[in-house]
Amino acid sequence: MVNQMRKTTLAVLSFAVLAFPQGLTLTLQPGVFVREPYACNDAPNAAIRVWDGAAFSGAGSTRCTTRVLSRQGEQFRISTTCAALGNGAPDNSGYVEELLLTRKSDSRFIISREGQPEGKYRWCRAKP
Repeated sequence: MVNQMRKTTLAVLSFAVLAFPQGLTLTLQPGVFVREPYACNDAPNAAIRVWDGAAFSGAGSTRCTTRVLSRQGEQFRISTTCAALGNGAPDNSGYVEELLLTRKSDSRFIISREGQPEGKYRWCRAKP
């Protein structure tokens, strides 16, 4: 019986390591981040990213999932998928946003996408 429990425990621990690879977590303060140079209280929707502690979302985005695909130091390649985009209507297209996020602190980061200027974001407030 004890031997069987050890095997079960090892199997569970092995699964946890595979499911959550060490070092692939993104630590940011949950809340509303606004792209510079916009003021926190006067930013257009396109300049706002909301981090809930597990996923990014924006205006009209719901049920979002963000995964860390890889990490090199404070640079994270992430992928975000949302069930609804833009006007809040369901989106079954399978749209996925992949980008490179460089974490400067728990309240600042830079987003880079190929062929586009990088965006510097800062924390403005907790999510309403």
